[in-house]
Amino acid sequence: MDDVLTTGKPIREVLEVLDREGAEMVGVAILVDRSSGKVDFGVPTKAMLNVDVVAYDPKECPMCKKGLEITKPSSRDI
Repeated sequence: MDDVLTTGKPIREVLEVLDREGAEMVGVAILVDRSSGKVDFGVPTKAMLNVDVVAYDPKECPMCKKGLEITKPSSRDI
């Protein structure tokens, strides 16, 4: 189980440990899949929510073209 899937690296690491210990993998559950379904773990994978995340090259970014400032808010900013 994972909360947000992007690249799948943390899940792969857990699956490797489980496999090494002889566990039988039957599936992966994810709350939010941001990978657009591109990550394959070799077992059935289900997500509660699938989100298509659009990434732009800086030269093509609509916000950059409008001169809008891009900020990365976090919980520490509150």
